Amino acid sequence: LTEHRPFVGRRAELAQVERILEACRAEQRGQVVVLRGEAGIGKTRLVERIADEAAGRGLSPLRVEILDFGTGRGQDPARTLVRGLLDLDADADPGVRVAALGAVAARVDFDHATRAHVDDLLDLPADPVRTAYFDALDVETRTQGRHDALAALLRAATARAPRLIVIEDAHWADASTLGDMAALARTTAEIPAVLVATTRVEGDRCD
Repeated sequence: LTEHRPFVGRRAELAQVERILEACRAEQRGQVVVLRGEAGIGKTRLVERIADEAAGRGLSPLRVEILDFGTGRGQDPARTLVRGLLDLDADADPGVRVAALGAVAARVDFDHATRAHVDDLLDLPADPVRTAYFDALDVETRTQGRHDALAALLRAATARAPRLIVIEDAHWADASTLGDMAALARTTAEIPAVLVATTRVEGDRCD
């Protein structure tokens, strides 16, 4: 849980999200919440409180931050999300990543295509089969496969416990990340996961 600090205002907004969290737990289906506002109005503090409320209701929170100056490979939002869904540290070595994915694959029947995309998102060492598979894909098919892989991992994670996924500063998202967010948003309607995105009014692309 986050360090306790005074929480002033935003009671109405918090109450709305609390009802969504309760519905997610009771109905095993989620929703999408967009917190839109100018910088400095308290979006992050509200998200902290939402994460506390979610944890208290049995929804495991996962936070992903989008940076305005970009990231290196392995630090982009999708890869951060995947590691979080598998409970992996950012610096987990390949052996640990393989073991974590194997534990999920034992419960979920990933097809060859999905497994190839998950391996890529985890930056696992390339093998000839995966390399040949990716080389044969056009851009549209590869993008759709990535979305399918993210959705499959989110489904697998919520099979263990409901999840709260927080994506902060979505106004910095590029086209690829927006597509990933849309895929996750569609998936929440079918599983116990609430997706919360924060964004500024200026530059907002969360349509």
